[in-house]
Amino acid sequence: MNLEGIQTRYKEPEEVLERIAKASAQKATELVQTIYLEPIKEELISVRIREIKDGGVPSVVSAIPQRAERFGRIAQEAGCDIFVVQATVTTAKHISSEYKSLDFYSFCRSMNIPVIIGNCVTYNTTLELMDTGPSALLIGIGPGAACTTRGVLGIGVPQVTATSDAAAARDFYYKQTGSYIPIIADGGMSTGGGYLQGLRLRG
Repeated sequence: MNLEGIQTRYKEPEEVLERIAKASAQKATELVQTIYLEPIKEELISVRIREIKDGGVPSVVSAIPQRAERFGRIAQEAGCDIFVVQATVTTAKHISSEYKSLDFYSFCRSMNIPVIIGNCVTYNTTLELMDTGPSALLIGIGPGAACTTRGVLGIGVPQVTATSDAAAARDFYYKQTGSYIPIIADGGMSTGGGYLQGLRLRG
């Protein structure tokens, strides 16, 4: 569950989701933008996590790095099972002049539950993030047809390339440290078969 989504902004999220579902394609985007003007209510974080746990399933929640420390404490106290720190493009070296950057190393060690970090795509960034101590990494930036990152930011790496590079970094990290940190492919594919087709043409 996204801790910055509708479920933590509204006490009755079903009503809001129904409004979105019934909206026309032309009005849906405008409606969602209006809906997200409602501030996050931190007390709903604990409520939603308990609802998930009461359903008899693991509770996995996410937040952007800027809110991870605050929301991570609340989620952990509420009984969350896994906390995901997720941004469009993540690096251990991120610096901002507008807010305090998250120290992934300190954050991972302060949490008593598994922490997953994402998203990244390169060999070096994967190694740097693994060195901060996460339980797993999300791999993928702007590869799929449904992802807007490529169009909005002009950033996108083919998913198979990103996964292969991250897997190579993971294997190197394991050989160097003895610590195996799983990677999770988190992205789609808008085209496929190009590599195999090329082999057929050359063969």
